[in-house]
Amino acid sequence: MEEIENNKELKSLYLFYGDERYLIEETVKKIKKSFDNLQKGINYIEISENNITDIIQNLETPAFGFNKKLIIVRNSGLFKKDTKSGSISSNREKIESYLKDNFEYIKNDNVLVFIEEDALKNLNIYKTIQKYGIVQEYNFLKPLQIKDRLKKICMAYNVKISDENLNYFIDIVRNQYARDYK
Repeated sequence: MEEIENNKELKSLYLFYGDERYLIEETVKKIKKSFDNLQKGINYIEISENNITDIIQNLETPAFGFNKKLIIVRNSGLFKKDTKSGSISSNREKIESYLKDNFEYIKNDNVLVFIEEDALKNLNIYKTIQKYGIVQEYNFLKPLQIKDRLKKICMAYNVKISDENLNYFIDIVRNQYARDYK
């Protein structure tokens, strides 16, 4: 996320999803670093699928003594296909409607980050976040992308590494990963 890396002003609404959990968590760390001091329960709230109905309440509660509040919602189920119970659909509609109707208020006081495994692009809540914020899909990196990323990391630490050694390193890690996660 360029604006986070370049320390530009944060957006107020994010949806991160996909298989590349490491890159998602790195982006979330950058967002957290942009806050001077995070106090859990005051200006830092974590929400999971178990307390999804608390999103609106937490958006409306001020971050006492702080400029903004960071709310991270993990695996809410709001971006998946409807289930038989219908409670997710009902919550999705309420939250999507609230985001639309109150975005001016939300953007002044909150940074809301949804972290999901997958997200359906045809859902209204997806389209609302795309309109008002940032939607970013994180897929597994291709070998060339991994190599470029590793080169940047090595350069940041003033470590010189040849392409052959990078390829060897990637192969070793890929083979170990394949063995461990079969």
